[in-house]
Formats: sequence, structure tokens, C-alpha cells
Amino acid sequence: MVEDGKKISRRKLLKNGAIAAAAFGFGDIFVYEPRMITVEETTIPIANLPAQFEGYKIAQLSDFHLGNWMNPTFIQTAVEFANRHDPDLMVMTGDFVHNESRPFDEFEEAFGKCEAKDGVYAVLGNHDHWDDPKRIEKALMDNSATRILHGERVMIERSGAALALAGSDDLHHVKHHFDDYLTGIPPEVPVLMLQHQPDLAEDLDTKYRVDLMLSGHMHGGQVRIPFMDEWFVPSKYGV
Repeated sequence: MVEDGKKISRRKLLKNGAIAAAAFGFGDIFVYEPRMITVEETTIPIANLPAQFEGYKIAQLSDFHLGNWMNPTFIQTAVEFANRHDPDLMVMTGDFVHNESRPFDEFEEAFGKCEAKDGVYAVLGNHDHWDDPKRIEKALMDNSATRILHGERVMIERSGAALALAGSDDLHHVKHHFDDYLTGIPPEVPVLMLQHQPDLAEDLDTKYRVDLMLSGHMHGGQVRIPFMDEWFVPSKYGV
């Protein structure tokens, strides 16, 4: 190969190739993929689901990390995507901010348009606890219809049938009392659990019945370099 009439050495060619690959990887990881909004639809069978909840549609959003990398306008776009699917229930599974005290009026722009027939519910993640969980909760509740669940459950009712929605703070930041909200639920009532860290699905005592757990935290592997295995996975159980 030649460059301006001169032969390019194999070493230089490999070096230039490595630089190009690094630039591509950086652009993919930090520019393209974090701003690529996709909608994934999954049908989840639940045993003995009441007919009134057949086809019940839940929109889950998670790990916004409002901060230097993510701005309110982008998050609002994601919220509007979810709204357009006309969900019965919207849930958000934590990490609203990214280790910094944002101007909290930005929450109105980001989350103020969350909508669902049976309400919008959320739990806090590890980054929220590292920042200021009380301020985050206040900002969400002041600027949106979101209710934060702190080790509690609510009953969602439809024509005489019910769905139990439970939620707990980040797995590693509070003491959990699962007896308070995962017991005494009638067997005909499905139990949906919100928890930022999915490890709880494996760690939860089998005496508690949970039909569906929705979590965040994993970021699809947390750090993934294109064409390579996951670099860091924030779970003791892997991916």
C-alpha cells in the first residue's frame, strides 16, 4: 500500500487500523448506542392470571442516569415513546440520576409526561442513593405523576380482580422487610415486584411468591465493547 507515493509499513498500517477501530468503538459506546431508543415487546405468561388482566400492558423504563451523558430532552423522548404504546401501567426501575446533584427542575421536563391508565410507579436505584434519594423522590413526585415504592405494595383493581404491585429500594442500600409487603396476598392475585437490582430474583427467600420481577441495573451487560464479551457485569450471577 502507498501513501503520497511512499510505501506504508505494516506496523503503521496496523497502528492506523487500531486507531480507527478504537474511534469506532468509542463512537458506538459513548455516542450512538446510548442515544438509540428501541422498544422491546415481550409477552410474559403468568399462571392463573385473571381474565381481567389478560393482555395487560406494562411499560418499563430504567437507568436514565440524568447527568452529563443524558439530558432531559432525550429522556422525555423515551417517555413519549412509551406513552405512544398506551400502557396500562408504567414502571421505572431506578437510577434516575448519575452521581451528581442535577438542577432538579429538570425532572419536570424529563418525567412530567409519564402516563398510564393505572398509574406510574418507581423504585430507586444505587445511583439515586449515592446522590440524594429524598431530593430525587421529591422532584419526581412534585413534577410528575410518579409514586415511589419503599418496601410496600399497592393493589391494582379491575372489575373485581386485582394485581399486587410491590416495590423495594435498591437491594444494597436499605434493610428490607419483605414480610411487610410480600405476605398475606390472596393466591388468586398475581404479584409484580419492582427492584432495581435483579439479583433479588435469586436471593429472595422461596417462601415469598413473586410472579414477575422487573429490574434495571444491568445495562445489557453494563460495559460492552463491540464484537467482544461483556467487560463488566454488575451482578454476582453474570448475565
